[in-house]
Amino acid sequence: MKRSSRTKKISELLSDFFENKKSDNQKVLSPLKLWQEIMGIHIKSETKNIYIDKQVLYIAIKNPYLKSDLISQKAKILQKIQKLNKNIINVVFN
Repeated sequence: MKRSSRTKKISELLSDFFENKKSDNQKVLSPLKLWQEIMGIHIKSETKNIYIDKQVLYIAIKNPYLKSDLISQKAKILQKIQKLNKNIINVVFN
């Protein structure tokens, strides 16, 4: 493992940890990376906070119109998320 000379933030370290950890021969993505993988960089940029608690993915959305649109597509989004992380059983938009 190569040692980096630059200091990393805790969030970067956690992200690196979750990206490198493997489960069932698949990468386990951090909540932020998972959301970006599913929805893309533009939707991610409208996100304030993302975390997982008790197998529920919580996502805080800045734009109320986008939030409404995402809520209407919740079932479809949850299916996509479960393809990458089978442990997530629900999605809540805040």
